[in-house]
Amino acid sequence: MDDPNGEKTFFALEGNCPVVVVAPHAGRNDITPSGARAFGKRENDPSTARTPNVSNDVRTLEIAFALVRTLSAMGFVPYAFLNCVSRGYMDLNRPWGGQEMWRDANGVYRPGDELKSPAEFPRVRSFAAFKRDYYDRMHAEIQAVTTDLHPNGWIFDVHGRQVDGADLELFTGYGHYARRDFIYDNGAASLHAHLVEQGWAVRPGSPDPGDEVGATTSPATNLISGGRYGASHFSPTRDPIPRPDNVIPTAPHRLHGVQFEISRRLRPSGPPETLENVGIGLAHAMFGFLRDNGVITRVPRPLTGHNTNLWM
Repeated sequence: MDDPNGEKTFFALEGNCPVVVVAPHAGRNDITPSGARAFGKRENDPSTARTPNVSNDVRTLEIAFALVRTLSAMGFVPYAFLNCVSRGYMDLNRPWGGQEMWRDANGVYRPGDELKSPAEFPRVRSFAAFKRDYYDRMHAEIQAVTTDLHPNGWIFDVHGRQVDGADLELFTGYGHYARRDFIYDNGAASLHAHLVEQGWAVRPGSPDPGDEVGATTSPATNLISGGRYGASHFSPTRDPIPRPDNVIPTAPHRLHGVQFEISRRLRPSGPPETLENVGIGLAHAMFGFLRDNGVITRVPRPLTGHNTNLWM
């Protein structure tokens, strides 16, 4: 999808199956459109004492492309939304109010400034367009698809971080974002088992949502595959860890949501084949567990020919 200047803000693909792939931190400085730089970079906000994370999940764009290509070659084209904007300018996996603060040569800007009057904030129209073109649009497109696929669709959120002692971290909000039987409890048919079958060291090491990262120390939440589009909202202070039953998507825009955190070891600089293999492995694990659990049931029809997938 292009911005009003004709620059790519995110790659979007229309699918043919109940699978959505997102990569909200896949942006880089060199592919960030100029309009997304209009208000400078995100900084810590002294009024809140919060510091934004501005690190991109390097090389997750390449992995996400390989994942999508592999699923498509099997005949299961996922819906996809792969972000181009560097996290230094906007974080698509945080609420708008959590962007903290921007600064350029003319001043500082905060979420909420788009609601001011022109007298209060002369750049209000430009700032409102900044929010609309680079934040609201991608989320509106995702929500339109998740609404169409509710309640049986699945959204897979591709990220990268330093995962000590493992290759890949699996996160479902301790069973609140996606049904635990498909992810953990169904033995060889589970997503956990299919990921291990790819030869990766997976965290949690045991097939138990109660062992996901932070469960006993500092419980975590996420936005795209969790609080906003995952099967249910999860509050670390109010909801059980792990969830004991199989969650059912509630609001009409919610799907089962899974977040992958891919270790730096699987995202090295160097030959692109290394990244391609990670995306291929993720696709095979996803395909296997979705097939084994009856989410996708038709016979795959591999796609052939030039431009069989048309990215927008």
